[in-house]
Amino acid sequence: MEVIINSAIKIDLASISTKALMEELIRREAVSARMAEPHQKYSIKTTYEDDGRRQTIETESTGPCMIIEVWD
Repeated sequence: MEVIINSAIKIDLASISTKALMEELIRREAVSARMAEPHQKYSIKTTYEDDGRRQTIETESTGPCMIIEVWD
């Protein structure tokens, strides 16, 4: 994926490691990160509305895992 920052600068995000992208993302305002260590249990529960109906999705697993919340 290529991102054009301005007309003179183009960055191919495919050439940047996922680790580097995540490290930059979690430094941003309105972003928080939590880490589940190896074998540590974690769960994520999300509730949203779809066509006026309340829907809930819940996922449970074990680490290692980084959970990133982006509020934008």
